[in-house]
Amino acid sequence: MGFWVGRPDIIQVDRNSANSTLLSIAFQDVSNVEYKTFVPKGSVGLLLGFNGGLVRFDVFIMDNNKYSTLSTGGSFNIGAQVNFILHKNIELSADIRYQGASLSPSLKNATAHFGRGLTHATLFAVAPLKNEMMKLKFGAGVGYHFNNNMEIDGSDVDGNKVEAKYNSALAIRFGTVFETTINRYGFAMGLLYNNVNYEVTKVTINSMPAEFTDDKLSKPNGSNIEFMLGYYLYF
Repeated sequence: MGFWVGRPDIIQVDRNSANSTLLSIAFQDVSNVEYKTFVPKGSVGLLLGFNGGLVRFDVFIMDNNKYSTLSTGGSFNIGAQVNFILHKNIELSADIRYQGASLSPSLKNATAHFGRGLTHATLFAVAPLKNEMMKLKFGAGVGYHFNNNMEIDGSDVDGNKVEAKYNSALAIRFGTVFETTINRYGFAMGLLYNNVNYEVTKVTINSMPAEFTDDKLSKPNGSNIEFMLGYYLYF
C-alpha cells in the first residue's frame, strides 16, 4: 500500500550531471535508424476466368427439338499470372492459361469439347485513386492461342466421332481490372474483351480424313467477353 510523503526529495543537479543520468538510462538514439518501407516490384498469382463466347453453333438436336450448342470462345479458363510494376501508373502483365468449352446444355449420351492453351501480354495504365490500397487499371495487349483442338463424340447417337485441330492464332484484348491489396496480398476482378479467329488444319471422322464445309467449324470465331478473378502475392 502506498502513501504520500509530506516533503518531496529534491536533488540539485547541474547540466553535466543531468546529461550523464539521461545517457545512463536505456534510451536509443534513433536519429540514424533507417526505416525500411516495402516497395513492391510486382506480383505473382492465380487466375480464374469465365468467358462468354460471341458465337455458338448447333451440335446435337435434343428430344425437345432444341439444340445443344458449343462455343469456341466460351466456358472457363484457369492459369497463372505475373505482373511487373514499371511505374506507379504503368504495369505489364503476362499470363499462361488453359481454356475449355463444352456442350450447353450438356447431354448424357454425347459430348463436345473445344480446348486450347493461351498466353497474354497486357500493358496497363493505372488510374490514381484516393485509397492507396485500391487501383483501377485500363489495359490492352496481345495473346497467343495454341494447341487448339475440338472433339465431338456422338458415338452413341449417330456412331460418329469428329476430331479437329486448328492453327495457332494471335489475339488482341483490352479491358479494365479493379484490384485491392491487403498487406502483401492482392485481389482483383476484371472485365476484358478478347478477339481471335481460328482456322482448321486437320479433320478426321472416325479416324478417317475429312473436311468441314461450314465456316463456323472450319474458321471458328473464338472471341469472347471475359470476367476475370485474380489472387496475387506481391514481391
